[in-house]
Amino acid sequence: MILNIKATKTKLTPSLRQYIEKKLESLTKFIKGDEDMASVKVEIGRTTNHHKKGEVYRAEIKVTLGKNDFYAEESDEDIYAAIDRVKDEVARELRRFKMKTNDKKKAGGRVVKKIIKSQRLAGL
Repeated sequence: MILNIKATKTKLTPSLRQYIEKKLESLTKFIKGDEDMASVKVEIGRTTNHHKKGEVYRAEIKVTLGKNDFYAEESDEDIYAAIDRVKDEVARELRRFKMKTNDKKKAGGRVVKKIIKSQRLAGL
């Protein structure tokens, strides 16, 4: 998995980088087998320089997995909370995608099993 972290209008500290890497480790279970094709781009930053209150921190994640892109963006008062929320949203999208592909595989297996069973009954 290729990880690219970018900071806009804020400084990317080593502790913040480590926090992002730790949080994104949980996404690897959704991209098992496709680690070579997976690319994760993270952008964090402030929405404005002059505001002090409100949702001034923004975090966005874009995961490219083969031909498929998964994107989420969240804003919050705390940069760490924004990272947590955006990671959860991308994990939800990846989980949904993984379930769809697994369901398709199982449906194909059911069709093959049905064909084999019908051939046995026909005596072929």
